[in-house]
Amino acid sequence: MLYLAIWYGYYVGYFLTFALEFLTLMVENALVDRFSLPQSPALYYPAIAGAWIARNMVLSYSMIMFVGKDLQRSLAGQAAVYYVVPVLAAVSLAVLTNFVRKPKRDAEAKAK
Repeated sequence: MLYLAIWYGYYVGYFLTFALEFLTLMVENALVDRFSLPQSPALYYPAIAGAWIARNMVLSYSMIMFVGKDLQRSLAGQAAVYYVVPVLAAVSLAVLTNFVRKPKRDAEAKAK
C-alpha cells in the first residue's frame, strides 16, 4: 500500500491512511487466526454482515486522513472523533497477539 501513497503524492495524510488500513488488516488477520466463524447459518450470516460493516466503517474512517492530506488537517479530523479507530485497532492487536491463544487446528492435533 506504500506505493499507493507515493502514487497519489507525498502527502502525510495518504501515508497515515494506508498505515491505518495496514493496521486494520493486521487486526483482521489476528481475529481470523484466533476465532472461527459459527457453523450455524443463523449465526454465520450475521457474523459476516457484522464483519463487513465494521471493515467498511474503519476504512471510511481512515478516509478522513486521505482527504485531509496534510498533517494538521488529518490530525484535526482524527481528534474530532477522539482517535477511536487507531487506538481501538492498536489495543485489539496487542490483546489478540499477546493474550488470546490460537486454537489448535485438527491437523495440528492429529500430528501430535
